[in-house]
Amino acid sequence: MRDFGLPLIPQIGLPEIDPMDLNIYHSAYTALLERMAEFETTLDATREVGVRLVGTPAEPPFHVDRVKFLDGGLIVFIGTSTEESAPVELIQHISQVSIVLKALPKIHDEPKRIGFTVLKEQP
Repeated sequence: MRDFGLPLIPQIGLPEIDPMDLNIYHSAYTALLERMAEFETTLDATREVGVRLVGTPAEPPFHVDRVKFLDGGLIVFIGTSTEESAPVELIQHISQVSIVLKALPKIHDEPKRIGFTVLKEQP
């Protein structure tokens, strides 16, 4: 290798960074789950969290069973409708999520606590 007279740049050890820490979409997803968990602390044992899209007042809220984050910034709310107990999946880009959290009567023996559960599962 040819020496051009430039000083050598010392190598330094940089800490390993999880790429998900740099992902603003994942950060927004985590913030949403933290907000859901905080909302759940206000619920008694007869209630669980439900969601409804802002801007669709005619659409009833639904019970949330799970929340998933997909690459590309998609968030999926998976649950059960309040009207006909049918499966529901709401898929939105995290930058467009605008939901109302609503206390709904529980539909299982124990109320679902989504925010706490999903946050515990994250690495």
